[in-house]
Amino acid sequence: MEPIIYKKQKKNFVTSVSLSPDDRLIAYAADYNTVCVWNVEIDETRLFHGHTNAVRSVSFSPDGKYICSGSIDQTVRLWNVETGENIRTLNGHTSAVMSVSFSPDGTHICSGSYDHTVRLWITHTGENIRTFNGHTSAVMSVSFSPDGKYICSGSCDKTVRLWDTHTGENIRTLNGHTDRVKSVSFSPDGNLICSGSNDQTVRLWLTHTGENIRTLNGHTNYVNSVSFSPDGKYICSGSWDDTVRLWLTHEGKNIRTYGGYDISYVNSVSFSRRGKYIVLGTNNQIMMWENPFPILYDPLDKISQPKVNDNMVPHNINRIVQFYFYENGLPPELSVKIAQNMTRQAIAEIEEIAIAATEEAAAKEAALATP
Repeated sequence: MEPIIYKKQKKNFVTSVSLSPDDRLIAYAADYNTVCVWNVEIDETRLFHGHTNAVRSVSFSPDGKYICSGSIDQTVRLWNVETGENIRTLNGHTSAVMSVSFSPDGTHICSGSYDHTVRLWITHTGENIRTFNGHTSAVMSVSFSPDGKYICSGSCDKTVRLWDTHTGENIRTLNGHTDRVKSVSFSPDGNLICSGSNDQTVRLWLTHTGENIRTLNGHTNYVNSVSFSPDGKYICSGSWDDTVRLWLTHEGKNIRTYGGYDISYVNSVSFSRRGKYIVLGTNNQIMMWENPFPILYDPLDKISQPKVNDNMVPHNINRIVQFYFYENGLPPELSVKIAQNMTRQAIAEIEEIAIAATEEAAAKEAALATP
């Protein structure tokens, strides 16, 4: 399967990619001092200037209006996507910031750093409200739980740690990896944590116990990035073995491997919000692949999900809306109208068939009654 779009960089490693909620923009960090935002519809790239050293991580806010970035310059920065303005600079880390992530409601940002700490910030003020201490080496990856109550972090100390966002307590330390943990991610229901490591494995952990329930083997070099699909059924992982692998979450089976097309040194992978695409950043390019196992819609997508209620038209209207809106990308209003018309037409046809059948039955009954 070929990538549907790709963009080559001249020499720079693409260290992080993040896709906007509407799938139009890809934010990426490419080993220099700028945040890059690529509009894939018009093939235009804007550069956000402000960092004074290489950017290592980027993340879109849940509403797509903002981007946060972490840099070797020890800062986290908040950007307005529309204007490119550096709204806020978050200072506090004492070494390179390797990972940033928005909370599910966008009100907080967490960051992981080479200073061994995880920090929690208020988005609209930039205040550092909590610092999580416990790791004994660089923190390479951070991720919020879907309910925002927890943060998991992966570190060069070979551990994954689970933190309570309200108390700062290190609730659980997950041991099992034999080398640096480069990436962590919560499942959409929050019950699982996935981690990728320099030990060439992807591991699945139970959030509430810390048990390592599955180890996914197949990569032959460092696993730098992992991501759950929006429905939690799949995991994608990117590695320096020049491949991206797609796994069944509950079986641990590798069902698809992406390679070739000049893919090398995969540093970052991510599913799109509705699971239709997989985006990756490699040594010198960004690629977008169509997910061969897409979901029709993301049940957690409360921003763009069309509002359909039972009074519009009964029967299978929601399924029709999901098909036209989520699968074919039509606007929600048009999708609802199509669903209404299709359902009304189907009802009318059924009524015609029922009337015809009733008339035919009555005719037969009358014929039988005639002496």
